[in-house]
Amino acid sequence: MARDRRRLAARTARASLHYARPMADDDTEQLRRVQAERADREADAADEARRPEDARAHGRRSDQAAYLRDKLAEQAENPDADEGD
Repeated sequence: MARDRRRLAARTARASLHYARPMADDDTEQLRRVQAERADREADAADEARRPEDARAHGRRSDQAAYLRDKLAEQAENPDADEGD
C-alpha cells in the first residue's frame, strides 16, 4: 500500500512537470523539479531496498520530497500568498 502510494506520487511528480503552470519564479520551478526527481528516485530506492528499515527510510524521503514538491507548486500558483503585508 505504501509502495503503491510512493509509485503514484512519483508518477504524479513526473507528470506534473509536463503541465503548463502559471508564471512562476524560475527558482521555484527549478526547486519543484528537483523535489519531483528526488521523490521519484527515493521511491525507486524504497522499492529496491533489501532491508525493511532502508525501505522505510527511502519511503519517508520520497514522501517528504513529494510534500515539498506540492508546496512549491502551490507557491508557484499563488506567488502573492506568501507576502507578509
